[in-house]
Amino acid sequence: MNRIIIRLPGGGRINKKNEMQEIAWWDYRNYFINPEFYSEIKSVINNNINCTFFFVSGGVGAFLYTNLCKSLGVGGDITSQVGCDIVSIMHKILINNLLGSGVDTYPTEMTLNELSEKVNLENSCYFIKPCSDIMSTDSLAAQVASIVLADIVIYLKEGAPVYHIGFKEPTRVAKWSINDIRARAKEVNGHYIIDSEALNKIEEGNIKTIITNPRAFSGFNYHESNFGLGGEENYSEVVNDLL
Repeated sequence: MNRIIIRLPGGGRINKKNEMQEIAWWDYRNYFINPEFYSEIKSVINNNINCTFFFVSGGVGAFLYTNLCKSLGVGGDITSQVGCDIVSIMHKILINNLLGSGVDTYPTEMTLNELSEKVNLENSCYFIKPCSDIMSTDSLAAQVASIVLADIVIYLKEGAPVYHIGFKEPTRVAKWSINDIRARAKEVNGHYIIDSEALNKIEEGNIKTIITNPRAFSGFNYHESNFGLGGEENYSEVVNDLL
């Protein structure tokens, strides 16, 4: 049984409708979480026979709440927990959607401790509960990969494998060394494409890792060439410099 870790996308899933609202301040109602990507997760699971999926969602819209915390001077520990709570809300929605669609889904979030202690992973997919002492959901995905001895970790990032931040112009990257990601991250405020904690885990465990975009992921098949993503031009492979 192949074990696959998916770090689901974050704020890029928020879209805006081009509609006029009856009252000007109702314009916020034009913003919505696009459901198209999430509705395809069922098919990806069903198309990957003999695979177990472990999902970690990005914090879709979490920045609204964490920014409010910072503006009000709320402590960092509480702010981090608020971000985790938003991720858990996404997990609750997706778990119940998949259960309702007949997918063999573990019915609640699973903590890292529970995952470490579980002998038999009999369900088709699991959603991993975030915790505030881990740097980010990127790091959480790498931690999960280390625990379950995953065959691959897939980070879903908007626009990948073309990158803007850290480059002088939009650049397509097919193979991206961990050291180069680290070097480019130094020029960026906040977390980069994959944060330092996650990179350390990937490097230490020699975990096969790719970065692709949510649109390409709909065709994912672990058993096909290029993982069913349509070609190497549609994803970046993270390369371990220590090998």
